[in-house]
Amino acid sequence: KNINPTNGNHVCECYADTDLGGCVVTGRSFMCGIGFAYGLPIFFKCKKQKFVRLSSTATELKGLTFTGHNGMYMNEIILWMEM
Repeated sequence: KNINPTNGNHVCECYADTDLGGCVVTGRSFMCGIGFAYGLPIFFKCKKQKFVRLSSTATELKGLTFTGHNGMYMNEIILWMEM
């Protein structure tokens, strides 16, 4: 099923952001993600990454997969509910 209706309105939208070395004590990065369904926030999650990342690209990729995983789960729930 396509969760993007033909009128162009997006049913699911997810946004992710990270910071490189945001924790001043451990040097680990934080990753946050938020997911919307029909314009309403469904999930918001922040987490400190397990390892110290040495590049911004590695940090962003980890944050993207973190949010993408939650977004796919949200998508499955919406399809299951047939909204």
